[in-house]
Amino acid sequence: MKTREQIQQQREEFQQLYRQIEQEYNYHHSAIARGYINRGGAYIEDYVGKFGKGVIVHFESNDGRVNSNKHHHIEYHIEKI
Repeated sequence: MKTREQIQQQREEFQQLYRQIEQEYNYHHSAIARGYINRGGAYIEDYVGKFGKGVIVHFESNDGRVNSNKHHHIEYHIEKI
C-alpha cells in the first residue's frame, strides 16, 4: 500500500506533466471510461483517431468527477495546429 507521501509525490508529478500537456495540446472533450484507477493513479496514453493526434488523460476514479469503482474520467487533448 502506498503512503500518503508517495501518493502526494505521484500527484505532484502528474500535475506537472498535465501542465505540459495543456501547453502542447488543445483540450477537445471529456468522457467516462470503464475501469477503476486507484488513488494517486492517473496515466496518459497516445491517441490517434477521428479527432486527430493527441493524448488521452485518465484520472483516478475518486477525484470528484466520477464517484464509481467501475468507471473513471478521461480527457482528450489534440495536437495544436
